Amino acid sequence: MDNRIDEMPVEALDGSEGVKSKKLSASDTVIAILVLALAFIGTVSIVSFLFDRLIVKTRASVSFSEMVDRSDYVLTSEMVLVILDLDLTAEGTEILYDAQPMFEGELFFTLYEELKGFPDDVITHGCTVRYGGGSMRIFVRDRLSEYGKRCVLTHEMLHAAWFRMSDDERLDLEGEILAFLEEEPLLESYAQLSGMHEIYSEEDLVAEWYAVLGTEVAVLSPELEEHYGRFLEDRLELFWG
Repeated sequence: MDNRIDEMPVEALDGSEGVKSKKLSASDTVIAILVLALAFIGTVSIVSFLFDRLIVKTRASVSFSEMVDRSDYVLTSEMVLVILDLDLTAEGTEILYDAQPMFEGELFFTLYEELKGFPDDVITHGCTVRYGGGSMRIFVRDRLSEYGKRCVLTHEMLHAAWFRMSDDERLDLEGEILAFLEEEPLLESYAQLSGMHEIYSEEDLVAEWYAVLGTEVAVLSPELEEHYGRFLEDRLELFWG
């Protein structure tokens, strides 16, 4: 019997399976190089894309900040006429003027939506921006109809009112808002259709409901109706006017 060890399989030496290997053919080597090259190119492309997005977002942030935090605010006659037509209380009027409302165009809202990370199919008609030590500024899309501008200005005024309240006031209101929503299941359908849960964080969602209920829901609980009366002389006028 020929027992040459150099021809025995690895398994016969130590009882284990051992490591089997073979030489790569020329074609296998080329394929391996191509795979590594494609992986490298893909990694570079991803890094480049993320870097470009970072640059775009940084530029958008700088441009947006310059638009918001500026000292050259001028209250236009167009804005005054719209505000006078809102039928606000003295407190509501003060809040709105204090937020220095402005009409802005497509560039402003494109930057805003980019910074907020909103989905592409979301169109923002207005926003209330907090900046520099608690200051607020309201912006409304200038292409809206006169009625649309009135509704959005009122909506954003309520956002500004919400931000000015104490933590205790907001906590009490949150309880009333959530209790009302539980009694009105159709409003959850509205939230699903409008994508509110995807757009807003849990904290921001309550603030958004606060503005939505005050401007888009005709029948509210007596407690909420009384509260909105602080800011609106005739809330239902929004629905008929």
